[in-house]
Amino acid sequence: MSRKICLLSDLEIKRLRLHGIKPSHSKHRHLNRNKFITLLREHLASHASHQRAAEKAAYHSRRARAKGSYGVWTAAQWEYLCAQFHGLCLKCGQAKELTPDHVMPLKLGGSNEIENIQPLCQSCNSAKGAKYVDYRNEPACMSVVRRRSEMSPPRHSAELPSPHPHPAA
Repeated sequence: MSRKICLLSDLEIKRLRLHGIKPSHSKHRHLNRNKFITLLREHLASHASHQRAAEKAAYHSRRARAKGSYGVWTAAQWEYLCAQFHGLCLKCGQAKELTPDHVMPLKLGGSNEIENIQPLCQSCNSAKGAKYVDYRNEPACMSVVRRRSEMSPPRHSAELPSPHPHPAA
């Protein structure tokens, strides 16, 4: 009897099992390789932004520990903070990829708590440098959101559905 050669690595087999595919022998693995690759790509694409957020949180925690600062924040807290400001930079109001900025910089003795973090784009974060500047009081993104809401025409009461529909007569 000839031994079949497995075309998937051990890591790929583990990932298959995570997605509910149980490869029982190499023929099955070979036949379902495309299914596995498709599932893996979908999984990675759907979790890419959360992965970047987790990497940012870990990087800032290491940096804070190195500077002797305290505090930690999670990827979920960072995503929630960004969502509060509609995913816009607090300084320029643009929808770019956001980076965590310490309101009171670690260099000046600030903490790494989420309360000391504000979302800025990379260029605004670099321009701010190691200065104490709090853009959370009147962020540029809120003026952008306000302008957008002012530009949209108001809805008339005739367009709104009545909470108490009239019975058909």
